[in-house]
Amino acid sequence: MEYKTSDLNTKDVVTLLTRFLDESVFEGRVATDNVVKVLSNKDKFLTIVAYKELEPVGIFVGYTYEHPLFVGDYLSGDLLVYVIPEYRGSLVATRFVKKYIQWATNKGVRYIQLGQTTGVGNIERVKKFYESMGFKTVGFNTLKEV
Repeated sequence: MEYKTSDLNTKDVVTLLTRFLDESVFEGRVATDNVVKVLSNKDKFLTIVAYKELEPVGIFVGYTYEHPLFVGDYLSGDLLVYVIPEYRGSLVATRFVKKYIQWATNKGVRYIQLGQTTGVGNIERVKKFYESMGFKTVGFNTLKEV
């Protein structure tokens, strides 16, 4: 398995994001122009694509930000963790999270947040996975379509 963070193929990223949308509770289409912006902003965003040979099989997008109310507290969150069904349960997500933790740590982040509000995968399994990676469950997220 190869994990790329640079020289990413926009078409591969859009393909993975489209597959994600097909499985998630979200409806819509991929904003290709915004994908290009995220891929080019390496200071704020981390994008990792996993490849099995030449096939893209998963994507992770994380970001950092300064808390808008507390001076000097930098946080990091995920916009997306997606692995195609055939590779779920492999080490793809584990490697994504490890690379993300290292990146966030190097950025001086104080808190790292990961969540699941998309409806993709089994939420209890995802929660156990994050806990196995050293995260603790704090609070919860809800979603309402308007």
